[in-house]
Amino acid sequence: MCYEHSAAEGVAVVRLAERALARAEVADRPAPPPALLPAPAHMTWHLTTQVNAAVEQAARDLDRAISDLDHKVYTYRGYGREFMKCCKTSPDVYIQLAMQYAYYKMYGYLVSTYESASLRRFRGGRVDNIRSAHHRARDWAAAMCSAETPPLGDSTEDGHKKVSFNLYGEQKKLELFEEAARKQTAIMEDNILGRGIDNHLLGLREAARAVNADLPPVFTDATYKQMIEFKLSTSQVTTTTDGTFMGYGAVVPDGYGVSYNPKKDSIIFCISSFHASSITSTEAYRQSLEEALDSMKLMFQHRQPDK
Repeated sequence: MCYEHSAAEGVAVVRLAERALARAEVADRPAPPPALLPAPAHMTWHLTTQVNAAVEQAARDLDRAISDLDHKVYTYRGYGREFMKCCKTSPDVYIQLAMQYAYYKMYGYLVSTYESASLRRFRGGRVDNIRSAHHRARDWAAAMCSAETPPLGDSTEDGHKKVSFNLYGEQKKLELFEEAARKQTAIMEDNILGRGIDNHLLGLREAARAVNADLPPVFTDATYKQMIEFKLSTSQVTTTTDGTFMGYGAVVPDGYGVSYNPKKDSIIFCISSFHASSITSTEAYRQSLEEALDSMKLMFQHRQPDK
């Protein structure tokens, strides 16, 4: 199923489709309606040279866009939402931080990130943006990526080094993760309660356009432009029907689109970028994400028991 996003969010469309599929499984096949209308008449189209040329150009553009899309459906099988819950972390928060960690592993910095936040509890509400790239996430990702030098330890009598582990380092990573998770949770809660910044700024910008020829300087500032250039566009789109998932493309030429579908013991990711970009690689990000999720499991396995 392919649909245009301005009509509805992915979650609403998935629910509609799954309801229809479930109903079709148990409902009787409907009888054909009585023939109350005349049979459709064949229509002959007379296309001008200009229209034919436009159709051919559109076909070439579409083929070019399809060939440029670097899209992978990837199922991570190391664990799923049940393990994340055992870590006392929301699966959505956990996966969002994993994606920040994966991006930092590849590039050494974070970028403006979009995560859709449903506002359907409000009349006319659509979505706002949970910004997952924040300083707490960066601090934790940097700690996870830092090269750890194995401790020297003392030599045994036969000359071999004693093996030891830097427990403080592992504990520090957990503390930074918990700080990042608290920050991510607070941003998420603000957004779903209508206290996000993106819709507010968008409303101010469009109101300014309606009454002024020139936008206020805040909306022409380079920082604002960078803020709304989402090189990592993400959303959780869960499904209940086996084997189903939903994905989308990146929203900027050098960005990634990543939807995720946490299952009990796995996570389905739809990862996309564009072949034309020399900066992005869907397979490289997939691999980085896999490594990040594996490292996070090890981090929690080193958690010191509560006293």
